[in-house]
This record gives sequence, structure tokens and C-alpha cells, in this order.
Amino acid sequence: MKKACQIRVSGPDATRFLNGQVTNDVTLATAEASLPACLLNAKGGLEQFVQIRRENGAYLLQAAPEEEEHLLSRLDKYLIADDVTLNVEGIVTSWDQATEQERIIRGQPGWPQELFPGLLPAEAGLDVTAVSFSKGCYTGQEVVSRMKRAGKTNRHLVHLTLSSAEVFPGAELQHDGQKAGFLTSVTRDPEGQVIALGYRLRKFAHLDQFSIAGSGATATIRS
Repeated sequence: MKKACQIRVSGPDATRFLNGQVTNDVTLATAEASLPACLLNAKGGLEQFVQIRRENGAYLLQAAPEEEEHLLSRLDKYLIADDVTLNVEGIVTSWDQATEQERIIRGQPGWPQELFPGLLPAEAGLDVTAVSFSKGCYTGQEVVSRMKRAGKTNRHLVHLTLSSAEVFPGAELQHDGQKAGFLTSVTRDPEGQVIALGYRLRKFAHLDQFSIAGSGATATIRS
């Protein structure tokens, strides 16, 4: 079973406090379905990716198990005069039970392969799934809003089909000998087809096929 660290955020100011920290609108969180959200630095770069649920008037935040200390430190850093309590509930079963194979086949980014510190949310498509553009201010909000208006990122997450299984995360995508991106996750689907996630650089956004450095294999953008 997939595991996650869990932190409970409670108190009269919990909603206001969290909405000033995460990219999504926490008032949309429910007990039945988790709400994806990012915690960003002042430059709009990713620090944490979390799933949020409501429970008995409190909020439960789940992140990768190894991120527990970092997540708690980040929340505590901005907890100044708020009537909020943070409780670490340790390592629990994750609400997202998709296996690595399943999430890659679905094209779903995961931490830390596709979601890593410094990433801009729009680069991984998180501006569509994990960002509210109507809830008000939060750390990094100005950068996220500016990028939405510009409509451009230096790289963007892509879903790929590979011609060979002898390719590994970190491999460089190339076009005419130039770096065009890189792979982040690789798996096989139930039919044996090799599927991957990776980032394509903006300069090559018009292309849908690439060579993979040092392998003789190719990567094709999935429709």
C-alpha cells in the first residue's frame, strides 16, 4: 500500500491560514475526495505537493513520507498570530492508491519524479488541477497569476510512448543533437507498450517525436 505523512491543521483560523499557504481553495476540500494543492516559495517555485481533506472541522494534509519534517517546518514558519494547531499524525495509508505503473499510464505527475522543488506549477499542468485563480492571495500567487497571463512556460510535462524499454528516467530527449527535454518516469502498460512521462522544452513544443540520447530509441508524444 502507498504511504504518506499526515498533518492535521485545526483551530478557528485554520481555513484562513491554509488558504494563505496553498494554491487551491481549501473550502472545496471534503471528507470523501482529496483536494490537490501546492505550497510555493515567494518566486512561485514548488516546495510541497499535498492532498487535503476535511475531517471533523479540521484539515488533513498528506504528502510524501519523506517530506513530513519539511512540510511541518513550512507550515510552522508562517504560523504567527493564527489560532491554529498543527499535529503530526505520522505515516499513514495514502488516499491515492494508484500504483506507479497506473499513474504513469494515466499521465499523472508524482513526487519527486515530475513534481520537485523549484518547479513552476504550470510546467506540470498543476495550474489546471491544483490552483485556484479566484480565492485570493497566497505565497507565490503573483508569479502563478503572471504566468497564466503570459501563457508560456520554459518546459511542460508530456506523456510519451517509447520504442524501447532500455531507457531510464533522466535520459535526455533530443532533436537534431540538441537537448529537447528529459524523461522522469518509465513503465510498461498491460499490453507491454513502454510508456513514460517527461518534460519537453518550449523551443521544441511544435515537435512530437524525439530521439533518446545514448540509446537508439525514440519517444513519441501520446495523443
